[in-house]
Amino acid sequence: MHLEKNLNHRAFKAIEDGDKTVEIRANKARNDQPSFNTAVPGDTVIFSDNKTGDSLECEIRRIALYDTVRYLLETEGTKHTLSSGNDIEEAVNGVRSIPGYADFIDANAVFAVQIRATNS
Repeated sequence: MHLEKNLNHRAFKAIEDGDKTVEIRANKARNDQPSFNTAVPGDTVIFSDNKTGDSLECEIRRIALYDTVRYLLETEGTKHTLSSGNDIEEAVNGVRSIPGYADFIDANAVFAVQIRATNS
């Protein structure tokens, strides 16, 4: 199975450069379509840069579900999860400020998806 997801330009470049190896996504509890709920290690995700339209294929290496963004960042670390700095408080607020994410995370938790670019 493969997923298709959009990314902001900074996160896309960080994955492309190999600096960001864990993508953070709200659990939208979708089981009726391809999603991180139905993905397994070995599946692929195609990320599209929302600025340039470039795409990047990545293999899903591991998927973990965390109750909160803070717990995810404390457990996974910030080095490979963030594309902007290492400030956990700023990152928690940033992730939760994405439209709809706070509600999804509060209801269903948040994914840490370890990826590896396959076409960079």
